[in-house]
Amino acid sequence: SSTLRYTSANTYLRSWSTNAFVQDDFRMSRKLTLNFGLRYEYFAPYTELNGHLANLDLKPGFTAASVVVSGQSGAYSGDLPSSLVRSQKRDFSPRFGFAYRPFQKDSTMIRGGYSIFYSGSPYAQIASQLSAQPPFATTSSISTSLANRLTLQNGFSTTSSQLTNTYAVNPNQRIGYTQQWNFGLQHNVTRTMFAEVDYTGSKGTNNPVTEAPNQAPAGSSPLTAQQLLQIGNATGFTYLTYGSNSSYNAGQLRLTRRPVRGMGGNLQYTYAKAIDEATGGVQFVNNWHLERGLASNDRRHALQVNFQLSSPVGNNGMLKNSGWQKLLLQGWSSQGGLQLQSGQPFTAQLGGALANTGGIGVQGGSRAQATGLPVTGGTNPYFNLAAFTTPIPGQYGNAGRNTIPGPMQFTTNLSLNRSFRFGDSRRTVQLQLRAQNPLNHVYITRFGTTIGSSNYGLATAGAATRNVSLQ
Repeated sequence: SSTLRYTSANTYLRSWSTNAFVQDDFRMSRKLTLNFGLRYEYFAPYTELNGHLANLDLKPGFTAASVVVSGQSGAYSGDLPSSLVRSQKRDFSPRFGFAYRPFQKDSTMIRGGYSIFYSGSPYAQIASQLSAQPPFATTSSISTSLANRLTLQNGFSTTSSQLTNTYAVNPNQRIGYTQQWNFGLQHNVTRTMFAEVDYTGSKGTNNPVTEAPNQAPAGSSPLTAQQLLQIGNATGFTYLTYGSNSSYNAGQLRLTRRPVRGMGGNLQYTYAKAIDEATGGVQFVNNWHLERGLASNDRRHALQVNFQLSSPVGNNGMLKNSGWQKLLLQGWSSQGGLQLQSGQPFTAQLGGALANTGGIGVQGGSRAQATGLPVTGGTNPYFNLAAFTTPIPGQYGNAGRNTIPGPMQFTTNLSLNRSFRFGDSRRTVQLQLRAQNPLNHVYITRFGTTIGSSNYGLATAGAATRNVSLQ
């Protein structure tokens, strides 16, 4: 297969946005305070000054396609704005929060809230892609075939009647939104320490989905797939649409010591799970539920400890009237921390010639076939290599997304600081010693999960070694 894309850098994209909100606090009693708000946002899809935007207008069912540019009506989509993407005008975001103190003479506080958030950032990415499409750019994405064998001499050869656009977007593309909610309890354990227990949840709706809908029937030979594509006069292209979902739920425990007598710090533990579907690209175009799995940023456990220390020596502490001892030891401070967390999950994929599954249109890499053996265990230190194999040629692999646990991660940092003042002047010199990974504990951050590759099951990346700086 081959992919080609080049264009002029002289594009003049423009957009605008506006928002308005109303918000107020209501103190219902000494114990209860409520907060209500409503926000409205409008994000205009990008246009190009000279109308240099092009999209593939697709017939329902992905059986035909034609190129449509700014100022034209789509053969299948009808009238379109100059952005080629219809705007979204009803983005209202309600907000609600409360704070409740059940006992007037007790420090216990209960807090919670709910809100909705929109983001217009996907419009910039869409416009960048649409401005780099034929007829304003040169693009091509084709696979070898019996009729047109790709060689080093003709690796980008297409017929004059073929549409070579490599990107299309749903003209009714929606921008996604996230619902977020939280509930927490805060209580003073001692005079210097307080504890917090929190639950945080979120749900993403209408997340973007990238598909490759111009497919040959499953099981097609790689050499005949190009002639069996659903849209015969188009090459391979990606299609951006919307509608996938995601969720995140986390419980958190936090202990905080207020800085007293030169000592402070906090300890935080989080147990969380992130799930999504069709992130980045999909394998099963007609059933996104088969794409549902752990999100790539899922971290089940996370423990974080931070501390702050300052020298007790000084006018208000120890060695008040000492001479050189006071000058030597006062004014020092130190901060540091450590973080221990679960690794992010990985997906078993196919690479090289195995990744070309006969033109059946996989986006984001073809997944491997699960053998039914446990993913963990075996002789490999990272995961069981025998848990995955190659699928039948021309068929999808049935391994799930992000089913391989990533390696545990351990990071530390430490700093030492002191300010020196010269006499009675205001001139000071700041001395700062910083160390990242002071224990020089190097851990593996990634390993090969692509079947058929030379690094399958081997470590491919590691954390940075110790780094110390003085300034």
